[in-house]
Amino acid sequence: MPFYSIQNKKLLSIKETPGHFIEKDLQQLTENNLPELFDLEFVGTEVPAANFRIDTLAFDSEARSFVIIEYKRDKSFSVSDQGLSYLSLLLNHKAEFVLKYNKAKKENKAIEDFDWSQSRVMLIANSFTPHQLQALGFRDLPIELWEVRVYENNLVYYDRVATERNLESIETISRSAVYKKITKEVARPSVEKVLSKTINKETKERIQEVMEFCESLGEVSQYTTQKHIVYRTTKAFAKIYPQKDQFWVDARKKGIVDKFHLMKHKHPVHGHIPVPNNLDLSKVKNLIRQSYESTL
Repeated sequence: MPFYSIQNKKLLSIKETPGHFIEKDLQQLTENNLPELFDLEFVGTEVPAANFRIDTLAFDSEARSFVIIEYKRDKSFSVSDQGLSYLSLLLNHKAEFVLKYNKAKKENKAIEDFDWSQSRVMLIANSFTPHQLQALGFRDLPIELWEVRVYENNLVYYDRVATERNLESIETISRSAVYKKITKEVARPSVEKVLSKTINKETKERIQEVMEFCESLGEVSQYTTQKHIVYRTTKAFAKIYPQKDQFWVDARKKGIVDKFHLMKHKHPVHGHIPVPNNLDLSKVKNLIRQSYESTL
């Protein structure tokens, strides 16, 4: 679907200008705007590690994890192989990456200060082929595909590409020891597994209602960790923590009007909302909506 501008009550098509950016331009533009685009911190560019050179090394302060960003022009590369290669590089050279972080940030952190299970790779290109999209159709691959479109009048659009996710693990089709090690350390559990922590039927139904609400808000993506289900645009706006007979939701607190004072022991970025079964969900949804809108 093309973009339009409104002029004199008429729609005028905004033309795409393919090939306007070369790979290096795209890299520089992305690195200069990491906080605005992805809520990430810049660590380094063209970072050498083992026999690789990483285009952009970033850090997710909320997840306490590294993010490797690579920019691609050639459509012939394997997204799964390259993504897994970078994850393997990161997980097998943890001390080296911590050293790079400490040097860039003037910190003195140790390996234990990072959550390696949240490590991920972002591959950015003008477009991806159907074969590449199908190659990421596994629930436990922390590899994201982002397309960047350039339009006239200096308009740029970053769009996360949705892939068909199934409940099958890549371990079921790969006997590679490298793949098995990576998926074991950074495996993303299924939603069903995270929800299995809840044994109360009413609580589970209420969690599913909140999940459906998050998905209805717009173009959002979902991912899981061992503890929670996360919804985000380019930034996380809702984290759902299932418990035995209730659940919690973390929502962004900046600019949020919490008139019922539901947010407890506030994180610098998120407010923590306990949701017992007697709490009106409309109040929680209102905070989630505000959190979602704050990321746009």
